[in-house]
Amino acid sequence: MTEKKEEISVKFDNITSEIDEESYLSFNCEVIFENLYDDEFICEYQLSFYNKSDHIHFGTLEKCIINSNQNNIYCYASLNIDGAYIPNEFKLYYRLSKEIGEIKFSPKLPQKKNTAVINSPPKGLLGGNKWGSKSVEIHTLVIKNDTDGYFNYKFIASTSRLDERGIIFKFSTADNEIVGDPIIFSTPFITQTANVEASEKADVSCKIFQPLKWVELINKNSFTTEKISNE
Repeated sequence: MTEKKEEISVKFDNITSEIDEESYLSFNCEVIFENLYDDEFICEYQLSFYNKSDHIHFGTLEKCIINSNQNNIYCYASLNIDGAYIPNEFKLYYRLSKEIGEIKFSPKLPQKKNTAVINSPPKGLLGGNKWGSKSVEIHTLVIKNDTDGYFNYKFIASTSRLDERGIIFKFSTADNEIVGDPIIFSTPFITQTANVEASEKADVSCKIFQPLKWVELINKNSFTTEKISNE
């Protein structure tokens, strides 16, 4: 019988909060995800600050990749704030996206400097896009061999399932692997660019992710903000 996996759990650690004489507050904490096993996730997260029950500030919505080897996130916030409303409580809103598919192919490469190749997906028997999976399609991958020994590349991808699909695009050569920033689709079409040292061969992996539900995690212990001098 297969052993049942424990559910993912999350905890806070290393919480620090400081405010200077000009009411500039700096907050930091570490968020640790446990029981991720061999899975990889896109993690979206946002901090929210309170003084007792009064809401003071929403942090910026961030995204990152987490897995069992990199299972912690360093959250921070910096803001100017009225000294009478220094936060002593916070919440973390987060959403994980699990991997549900992958698109893999080996693109054609421009071997001469200052030339470019436009890679387009092959068609299936019924005319469908072979660079597609789980409602995500890659439409083009343009690769330019620049004059400095690097490939500059840009791809265009699409989905009709907005806020229900995400991707991580990886471009690999014999010596390098470029992992793009995680993307959650908020528009039908997206594009991303990057560069990598030129090579004779390359492989592309576009992992596809499905967002799970948003979770509100409350820090159950209040924290104190240390006042510091600007001197």
